[in-house]
Amino acid sequence: MGKLENVSGAAAFHEDRIGSAGAPPRTASGTSAERVSTVKSIMDKSMVKSETVVAPPPPVDLTAKVIGWCTYNRCYQGSTSWEKHVQHQRKRHCTAAERHALCRFCLELHHAGLQEHLQEHALSDVACSLCSGRFLDDGDVARHKADFHQVTTGDEVPPALGRCTKCPATFSSWEDNVQHQVIRHHKKDADRVCSHCLVPLPSVEFAETHVLRHSEGKDFPCHLCPARLTSEETRTKHLQRFHAQEWAFR
Repeated sequence: MGKLENVSGAAAFHEDRIGSAGAPPRTASGTSAERVSTVKSIMDKSMVKSETVVAPPPPVDLTAKVIGWCTYNRCYQGSTSWEKHVQHQRKRHCTAAERHALCRFCLELHHAGLQEHLQEHALSDVACSLCSGRFLDDGDVARHKADFHQVTTGDEVPPALGRCTKCPATFSSWEDNVQHQVIRHHKKDADRVCSHCLVPLPSVEFAETHVLRHSEGKDFPCHLCPARLTSEETRTKHLQRFHAQEWAFR
């Protein structure tokens, strides 16, 4: 019996390319070991080509009218409507069980009494003046406006100041961006990220020296937010990437 008399389907597939067992190959030349090496090289290259390269998300368009932000775990993804915010919560921050217990009007979780809670909304609730969210009392509305709409005075939603280049988050303040970057994108080196320019530094000691440089006024402040950069070049990049000021490179 030949060594390759009983072959699997996969082996037979490759055998058709290197020749039957005991017979010379139709196209390949060289020793058996060389032929096997050639086939393995071709297979390896094929596998490399089939790998999917995940590209970073495209930058968020800051001209879109954002009416509120997700503040769960400093997510800060902006939404243009309450309905889109509810969809975001269900998709990104809820378990399968929580999706069935989430109130679409106020985002409260009611695992055992959702229907009773919805009845309360039907009997009497308070509408938000800035979105289609509905709440059970004025206090809930006020907390909703401060948290989701980030309203500080009056009923005016602040504009989106900047964007994250690593995810779809946008921010109404530089401070929100700093918290987001530290918690979501720099978990392992949070104590080495500068809060003035968000540069990750090689060590805590180096970070202290770096911050001292900022305190001495040896930096380049941004005219649109409290960020302070270390050079004219980094300030220009900050304007283009965070504030989406395309003209900054012209």
